Amino acid sequence: MRVTQLDAVSLENDIYQQIWDDVNKNFLPVKYYEEWELFIKSLVFLASTKKTPSGTITYGSSLTGNYYTSSRLALYIVQILIQYLSRKLSSAAINFQILSIDKLYKFVNKCMTIWDFTTLLQLISGKRRGYLSIWHKLLDIQSLQSSNSEFYRNTVYSGIEFLNRQLLWNTLLEVLNVDIIASLLVKASRKRPSRRIKPKTTKQLCTYCNEVPTNPYLTTCCNSIYCYVCVLTSLERNTCYGCDTQEKFTATPLYRLTLTNNQTIK
Repeated sequence: MRVTQLDAVSLENDIYQQIWDDVNKNFLPVKYYEEWELFIKSLVFLASTKKTPSGTITYGSSLTGNYYTSSRLALYIVQILIQYLSRKLSSAAINFQILSIDKLYKFVNKCMTIWDFTTLLQLISGKRRGYLSIWHKLLDIQSLQSSNSEFYRNTVYSGIEFLNRQLLWNTLLEVLNVDIIASLLVKASRKRPSRRIKPKTTKQLCTYCNEVPTNPYLTTCCNSIYCYVCVLTSLERNTCYGCDTQEKFTATPLYRLTLTNNQTIK
């Protein structure tokens, strides 16, 4: 038994369930829920199957390169009708509590479990021919491979290529090591020592106290403005805080209207 045969069944079940979920979400039938589901899945089956000279082709089998050796009616009974009858039998056994129906339901479940186990053994053994379920066996429905589907082959190869890229990327991360990246981030995040920048002063503020000057004076070295008290301090220390000069300098009052033109402070 090939994996492609199981993939075909999985694809068919997916499309049935997806379309029914969309209908159930938008339409939301209240009564005859199971009958509505049977009706929708029957329409999907009719639209997605085709009879050919070699056999019956479904949506899933066409993608995986398989075909079924049966009529559409037999395949419909196995894929759609059996599920509906099984649920009805289970509901009758629970609701009506009929002993004979309950025994029949349990017997069928045991048979299906045993057959599923044998199907697993066929898959492991690599046997090319086999039946997918006990219902396929009873109706003599085999799934055979006709040709290699290009779509299916490309899908498998793309998945393998994606896994190879993931393994290569993980190996590259192991080589680089997380510690190296962490150390680079720490170095990049370190703050550089900031230089102390002197506050810019304007002609309206004192160079020393950075306030509005009282009785302002201008220095002769760089024309920096000072308060009267601040300029005396600067002259006593022989340092101009505007140009950082330590040479001898003088200061002239800013408002010359009240002083003589040659009045200076030394």
